[in-house]
Amino acid sequence: MKRLLIPMLLACASVLSASPSIWILGNSTTARYNGKYLPRAGWGVGLEQWVKPDVRVENYGRGGRSTKSYLDEGHFALVLRRARKGDFAFIQFGHNDGKKDIARLYAPADGAYRDNLRLMVSRLREKGIQPIIVTPVSRCSFRDGKLYNSLSDYPEAARTVAAELQVPLIDLNAISTEKLAGMGEEKALKLYMVLGRGEHPNYPDGLNDRTHFRDSGAVVVASWVVAACREQKLPVAELFLEQGALAEAK
Repeated sequence: MKRLLIPMLLACASVLSASPSIWILGNSTTARYNGKYLPRAGWGVGLEQWVKPDVRVENYGRGGRSTKSYLDEGHFALVLRRARKGDFAFIQFGHNDGKKDIARLYAPADGAYRDNLRLMVSRLREKGIQPIIVTPVSRCSFRDGKLYNSLSDYPEAARTVAAELQVPLIDLNAISTEKLAGMGEEKALKLYMVLGRGEHPNYPDGLNDRTHFRDSGAVVVASWVVAACREQKLPVAELFLEQGALAEAK
């Protein structure tokens, strides 16, 4: 009996002392990709380069999802079942919620989108998981040399919910808009899946995808998220590598 009891106690102690996990709830701009989709990577993948060795990033970003489909298809329910009290959850949607022609996705910014974010925040808090709302990251949408907003009212709707519910907000839309505009189109495109002919074997004819990041770009965008968490002194910032332990991406 003693032989069984000691390993059980050690296992319990290990669970209790484990660092919190970071959960990523979002769409394709946060998600992990493999195989034929590489080098595409969401910023949730990039975040793995910034966490301390004992911290897990549980990436439940799913391509092509809106707040509506993420809830309806059970992805959010799965996170609730698996996450533990004390964990953190970044929530970023908006790129697909505005697709009016796809009923399973469409969630108006001033209606269902806000309600869905409120629901996610409420349910996470009930379980002791700390939600962080992230406004949708900007596409690399330039017109006549100037970056423009292709996400309609969704960033502002996310800001409204965060203020209303007093949830930490990472305004990644504002941050990425400023960063990309400052880089200029040519440099900014290097973060995205804009590939020349023959540049990558998965895309022999090239690609002009200004929504999704290549792997190196995902790390840069994640660095913006990390910096914002540090600036706001959010508790989740304690899970990231110390300044200088990993060189800041520019």
